[in-house]
Amino acid sequence: MRYLNDDGVFSAIPHDVLERMLSNSDTIISIEVPGFSSWRFEDHDLEGLRIPIALLVASDTLPIYKDVTAWLAKRLNLQPITVPGLHGFYYYKPHDLANTLRPILKNLS
Repeated sequence: MRYLNDDGVFSAIPHDVLERMLSNSDTIISIEVPGFSSWRFEDHDLEGLRIPIALLVASDTLPIYKDVTAWLAKRLNLQPITVPGLHGFYYYKPHDLANTLRPILKNLS
């Protein structure tokens, strides 16, 4: 989490939420990370999608995440929505996430 954010990330997350996240770390490390890291995305994976998609990218995230978002945006013919801050911007300013998502969700209703 520090790698994607900064040292302040742990103080930005409410204590009870942080405890729950850390207690789930075995699941994240042993199940989720290997699943995500081994998945190889193919262009044809997008062909059958019939759902609305919005891509969000944090302005201060690592360059690799910006590259992945740009790659996916090109294939989806979408413009990513850039949110201010670090990768886990929602830890620091959850209201910014809500304000970003509100118009996206309103357009879907």
